[in-house]
Amino acid sequence: MEDKSDCLKKRSSMVWSKQKDLALLKEVAAEGVLIHKQRSRERGMQWQKVADNMSLMGQDITTRAVRDHYKMISKKYRARMAREERATGEGGAELTEDEMLLEELIDVEDETDRQMENETEAKNQRIENKRGQALEMRERAMERIGQTRKRMGGASESGGTVQKRRRSGEMMEWLQERIELEKEEKEVKQTEKREHMEAQRMQHLEILQVMQQTQQQFGMQMKLSEQYLQQQMQQQQQQQQQQQQEFGFMQQRMIALIQQQQQQTQLLANIFQKKF
Repeated sequence: MEDKSDCLKKRSSMVWSKQKDLALLKEVAAEGVLIHKQRSRERGMQWQKVADNMSLMGQDITTRAVRDHYKMISKKYRARMAREERATGEGGAELTEDEMLLEELIDVEDETDRQMENETEAKNQRIENKRGQALEMRERAMERIGQTRKRMGGASESGGTVQKRRRSGEMMEWLQERIELEKEEKEVKQTEKREHMEAQRMQHLEILQVMQQTQQQFGMQMKLSEQYLQQQMQQQQQQQQQQQQEFGFMQQRMIALIQQQQQQTQLLANIFQKKF
């Protein structure tokens, strides 16, 4: 029996070519892989769809294989563009269809990474703000407790029943202050939680809008590419039909000339026979 490693090697036996590279780029664009965060569950699911679609070409391939092959293509293209820019100070020659699509995918990937970095920075800033607020509230609580203890310590010098009553009253006051402080802290935390949830909701809406815009752009670009290919095919078909018509016309003329020559030859032969 074949072990799992042999099966995995057979599944990863895709032989890549220019045509399959272009098909891979189209699948990555169509599934919207790169609009999701790196190492996220959503991006992994989209890579799986790409692998399933590529397997329909006749050779099974794993999710990791398509992901690694795209990374290799992207890395080589970035390096080549950097070399050409250093050498000429501008881009290279006119881009091919796969190069244009790859460049658009790279732009989407970079934009997604920038958004994730901005989101991480904003999250860290919110954590620092919360930490500062917590420290400030703790200092306020410690100040109140210190003041209460000072009042209780001064009351202990009076002695007797009055001292016990004052101590009991100040203890109740301290407990009330503590309850109020905890209530304030709870309200602050609830407010922060609501603000955090609202910020997350707005960020989620912004990401959804970016995703929709990106998908629409990809759809338009794919539609334009298909229209261009259809126009090219129609032009080729028209040229072929025109060539076939011209060839048929030439054949008819050749046949007519041959028939005319045969008639002239027959006429000369008849004249020659009559004379002799």
